[in-house]
Formats: sequence, structure tokens, C-alpha cells
Amino acid sequence: MLNLILIIGLSGIVAQTLLLRELLINFSGNELALGIIFSCWVLAEATGALTVGRIISRIKNKYDLITWLQICFTVAFILSIFSCRFFRPVFGIASGETTGILTTGLASLLYIFLPAFCHGALFSVICSLINIGRAYSLETLGTLAGGIALTYIFLPNLNSFQTALLVCLANLLLCLYFFRRISLKTKITCGLAVLLLLMGTLKSNQAQLYSINQQFKPTRVLDYRNSPYGNICVGEKNKQYTFFYNGAPLITVPKPDIFFVEEFGNLPLLFHPNPQKILIIQAGAGGLINEILKYPVEKIDYLELDPLLIQEIKKFPTELTSKELTSPQVKIFYADHRDFFRRTKEKYDCIFIGIAKPSNLTANRLFSQEFFAIARQHLASEGILTFNLPGSLTYLSQELKDLNSCVLNACQKEFPYLKVIPGDNNLFLASGSNEILKISSQAITERIKERGINTNIFTSGYLNYRLSNQWLDWFKQNMRNATRKINQDSRPIAVLETLALWNKQYNPGSAGLLRALTKISMKWIIILIAGITCLIILLTLRRKNNKETITMPYAIFTTGFFGMLITLILNFNFQLAFGYLYQQIGLLLSLFMAGSSIGSLITVRLKKENKPMLRIFLLAEASIIAITLTISGLGHRINYPAFLILFFTAGLPLGFEFALAGKISWRGRENIGAVAGRLYFFDLLGGLLAGVFSGILLLPALGITNSCLIIAVLKISSIIIFLI
Repeated sequence: MLNLILIIGLSGIVAQTLLLRELLINFSGNELALGIIFSCWVLAEATGALTVGRIISRIKNKYDLITWLQICFTVAFILSIFSCRFFRPVFGIASGETTGILTTGLASLLYIFLPAFCHGALFSVICSLINIGRAYSLETLGTLAGGIALTYIFLPNLNSFQTALLVCLANLLLCLYFFRRISLKTKITCGLAVLLLLMGTLKSNQAQLYSINQQFKPTRVLDYRNSPYGNICVGEKNKQYTFFYNGAPLITVPKPDIFFVEEFGNLPLLFHPNPQKILIIQAGAGGLINEILKYPVEKIDYLELDPLLIQEIKKFPTELTSKELTSPQVKIFYADHRDFFRRTKEKYDCIFIGIAKPSNLTANRLFSQEFFAIARQHLASEGILTFNLPGSLTYLSQELKDLNSCVLNACQKEFPYLKVIPGDNNLFLASGSNEILKISSQAITERIKERGINTNIFTSGYLNYRLSNQWLDWFKQNMRNATRKINQDSRPIAVLETLALWNKQYNPGSAGLLRALTKISMKWIIILIAGITCLIILLTLRRKNNKETITMPYAIFTTGFFGMLITLILNFNFQLAFGYLYQQIGLLLSLFMAGSSIGSLITVRLKKENKPMLRIFLLAEASIIAITLTISGLGHRINYPAFLILFFTAGLPLGFEFALAGKISWRGRENIGAVAGRLYFFDLLGGLLAGVFSGILLLPALGITNSCLIIAVLKISSIIIFLI
């Protein structure tokens, strides 16, 4: 039985992480979708736990039920991985197109619900057989083992189908081995499921190849690889290679977008009197480097976070990329840009940000006030920092204005001079020198002739049109009512505005709701929590008996809210500190769950009466406030081991409180499975709300500090209710 509980915990984290990664690829790698995906998982788990918890007392053979739930989990898990790769064809979304927030939520729930429901139901059944705290601790120990195995064994060596088949096979074999009391019908069904899984392992590679080709239609998939930083897919269509990174098209060769590449690659250099030292941060291959090589530059330092991307580009070479990557002026560095800047003292004449928009947390780190401050320190006296944002020369929607404005505000905080060249892609040139404001289109034309630059689009007429002051005046006029918020690392407004822009384009119905949510202030959230607190106090005063049926679920609800939100905050801070999360997420979540397991084991050993237990519970509530405020104060300015310790420490009170709440609530008056199911439901309900609102309101709009403050206020509310 104990081994089975461990494997249930292991299979849960494996299923959650694999499905999360698969869905992130469908959602263009946007980490703010993490909250929605997590929320769908906990909603389904909560539903499963509560549903089975209510009927468990009427089930005679619980071992039969566990086996059938394991079979259902196996089928649902494997089918979910396979079917979610048909997400874009089924929902009519083109490869590379971004999904709206409603579509993201619907798809996440569709593909996650059944495996998560079965996993939550298994917890209620297990709790009806052994102590709640012991079941919780063993399951979370299995979660820790699963996270470690997933990070260091499964992901580097197996594809998603092979991993799922192996884990599900272990689940069913343990059921057959341990449950001597299951019925003959259940044994036969379980045995057949084992045979099918064994046969499926022989076809896992074919299933992998077929499903990813469906996922990236109409391109033909040539290679599909995972690295510690993300997922890379190489597709081919009409002799054009497209390199997808986390599901979003990053580079297209051998014929890139000529207008974008020539403007972005030439204009910044033409505004500089004598560019010699160039730095490109990401997405330089595939045209940008080629344009810069037209100039007699001394060196081009090309910075990429993921070595696998360059390996894949070299694996599928074109004349363009081969010329770029083998040029003697080009030196490739594999590092996060913040780490690179810390290690170099080089001053550059031009710094190019190759990514076109801050569509996720990784990209946002290149458009924040903190980045602009660091970049300016590495520019020469007349150096230019250049980047692009989405734009338009016909109509600027409010979302488009706010996206450009929050990044513009951040840049203006660090650079005294900023040149904006409006267009379908707005080109920004930032510098510590006012020379960029003095250069006219005529001067640019003369420099093209002097330097002997050969381009397809830079005629004198085109330059006069493109650099005309009328466009700049039009842009400034339209930006007057744009947001005054500043895009920062810890408050990624630009990611939220990009999400709002995508919803405006692809899901207009949710755009108004999203914008309304982002305008909610801390004041109204605190007033809402105060109102809920007063309402619960009134309800508890009216119930002289069984007050814990209201107070304890609310306390566990707030603890679940803390668990989900603090996990996302820690993941967010980890992403800010190191620039990647993709492969580490299983390990980090497992450390959090390991802390939760240790916390619940501590509770199992408590042998005190109810009154001291309530005091201990209140101390646990206070410890959550202390941990939250500590994480808020430390932020992302800590090292890797410190992050591991924080993940573990944050999980301790979660498991401790849940197991202690079970001890306090269960006094023999009802089935223990029902108590566990009810508490588990409120725990996951709190996590659900935290997950839903973290990605669209709490983290991007209010920031990390205010999000931590909300946790503290909720826990103060819970303590006040207990004291009264």
C-alpha cells in the first residue's frame, strides 16, 4: 500500500508537468498561462476528491475502486498528451498564431480534467484507508521522487509518450501485486491494460512523430528537441525552414522578412557615426547578422541562452545562416544576458534586442527598466540600444498604445534621448547622446552611399517617407492617453499588455473583461477580503456548535491560495533570476511538495489535545505570513541553492496545516474520507482562485510585492476569525 501511495504521488507530478509543458508549447511559451493551467488541474483534482469523498463510505471494495481509478487515470493521461497536440487544428488556430485567454482556459480544462479528476479521487480513497496526514506525506514524497526522476532521467532520455507509458505501467503493476482482494473482473481488466501499455511502448516513437506533425501543421516537422531552456521544433514548408521556440516561430530561413530585417539591421547602424562593436541579444541568426556584416564592423557578439537553438540551425544549414555563423567577426556566447553583462566590461556601439515583443516573462526581461539600466552601462559614449515593438500607421488600439507606452516609460527612465520610428513595427533607438535626434533622412541616404551599403528597400523616397516627422507627430498625438505605468522585472506590465493585445485580435469577447480586471486596485481587494471576513464571523457566531465546519475550511482555503500563489511567485522570481524555467519546473515543484510532506509528517507525530492543537494551528498561520514577507523581501536577487531552500521551506506550513486541520476536524462523527475530501476541496479551491487571477491580475498588474501582501492579509483574516 505504501509503495502504491508513493507511485500515485510520482504519477501526479509527472502528469501535471508533462501536460503543462505540452500546453505551454500550444500557448507560445507564455508563463502567465501557468496560473490558468495549474488552476484547471486543481479544479479537476478538487472535484475528484470531493465527489469520491462523499460516496466513499458506501463503497464496499475500496481496493477495486483504486484499481479502476488507476486504469482511468492511465487512459486519460495518455490520451490527453496525444490529443492536446491536435489543439491548434481542432480549435482552428494556425501554427504560430497566439491564443486568447478564454481559449487557453477552455483548452487547459479540456485536456487536464480527466487525469487530474482521477488523481484527486485517488487521494480521497487512500485517506479512507490510512491516516490523512500519513497519506498526504507519502503522496508528496512520491511527488518529490517524481520531480527528480522527471528532471534528470525521463525528460533528457525519453519522449512524452514513453514517460507516460512507463509511469502508468508502474501504477497498474503495483495494483496487481498489492491488491489480492480485488475482484476477478478488475484483475482481468487491469491485466489487459498492462498488456496494452506494453504494446504501446513499441509504437511510442510513431505516436510522437505523428502527433507533433499534427501540432505544427502545415509545416513538416524535421526535428523536435527539448533542452533545459525550452522546446525547439524545426519545420519545413516550400523549402523554407522555420525554427519554433516553445511553439512560437522565431527564425525563418533562407528567405526572412526583408522589410523587417533590413530596417532593423541597418537603421540603427546608420544613425551611428562609426559602429564597430555590436552586441545582438537573441534571434540574430536568419538575417540580422547578415545585414550587420555589410558594415566594416570590428566584432559582433551574438548572445543566445539556449545552445540547442544554434545546434539546430547548424544541423539544417542554409547559405544565409552558414555565412552568418562562420564569419570571423561573429562570436557566439551561450548565457543569460544579465549574467553576460555581469561578466563583461565591453562597451558596445550598438546593442540589438532580437526578440520583437515581450510575450513572456523571459522576453520581458529584455524590455524592463532594470534591463535598460544595465544595458546603458555597456554602451559606448554614442552607443545606441535598439528594439522593436508591434505598431501601426493606421490605428493604435488602447492595448497597442499601452504596450508601447509601458516599455517606452521604462526606457525613458534610464536613457535621456529616445528616437521613435513609427511603423507596423515601431523601431526604438535609445542613447545617452542626442546625436540620434539630429540625423535626417538625407544624412542617412548619404551614409548609405559613403559606406557602400547594398539594400533592397532604402531608396531616398522610402527613407523620406519612413523618417518623416509627420509620423512621429502622429505617434505622439495618439500616445497622449496611453498608460503611465513602467514595465519592470517584478511588475511585467508589458506581458499583460501583450496578452491583452492578443485577446483583442483573437478573442475580442474577453478583452473588455481582461482590461477591467487589470484596473482593480489593492484598496478594493483589501475591502473585499475585509467583507468576506465579517461575513464568516457572522456565520460562525450563529453556529454555536460545529464552528470548525466554517472556520477550518476557510483557513485551508487561504492556505491553498498561499500554496498556489507563492509557488507561482517563486517560479516567477526563478525565471527573473536565471532566464529559464522549462526543465527545472518539475524539480522546483517537487521540492515544494517535499516540504509539504515533511510538514504533514510532523503533524502525524503530534499527540496533544485539541486546544493546544488550535494554538499550534494559529502559529502555523503566522508562519505563513512570515515566509511570504521573507520571499517578498528577498525577491529574485538570490542564488540557485537559496531558491531550492525557499521552495522547500514554503511547502512546510502547507502540509503541516492540512494534516493538522484533518486531526482537528475529524472526531469520529463522520467518515474520514469525507473530511479529507472536504478539506482537500477547499485547499484546491484556494489554489484555483490564486492560479486564475495570478496570471492576469496579481503578478503582472499588481506586482510581486502586492501579491505577497494579499497573502498576508488573507492569513490575518483567517487568524482574526479563529481568535474571535
